[in-house]
Formats: sequence, C-alpha cells, structure tokens
Amino acid sequence: MVRTFGCSERSKSAPYYRAFQAYPVMRMVMQIQNLFKKDIFRSINGVIKAHQLDEHSVWQELDEFVLTRELDKHFRKFFSAY
Repeated sequence: MVRTFGCSERSKSAPYYRAFQAYPVMRMVMQIQNLFKKDIFRSINGVIKAHQLDEHSVWQELDEFVLTRELDKHFRKFFSAY
C-alpha cells in the first residue's frame, strides 16, 4: 500500500508522483540519513531543565545549540559593554 500523505487525485497522476512510488520509503530514508553528520534517529530532548545535570544531557544541549540572530544581537550588546 502506498501512502499519499494528503496528495490530491490530480497530483497523483503527475510523473514525479509515479516516480516517487517506485522507490521504497526505507531506501529514501537511508539516502537522506547519509546527508547528515549526526544520527537523524537520535533522541533529542525538547527542553532541558535546570536540574538535568547529567553529563550526556549537558553535552547534547551544548552540541545542538544554535545561535539565532536574536541571541547574537543580545550577546553582542552584552559583550560590547565589557
């Protein structure tokens, strides 16, 4: 059985949709997985709480940290004062 994931009947007739059906989903996942440096199936904590001080949680949080423009702006303002 092929899942359509909300595709309309019209889009199901499109050539790219038929080509998509020809590839097993697991094969596609394996190809996408190879694009990433880290395991895409790893457990990621949504929120780290202050009391979670185990080494694994702390290192994962620091390793996964992404500096946004907003944080960059605040850090630059803070450090420019010193």
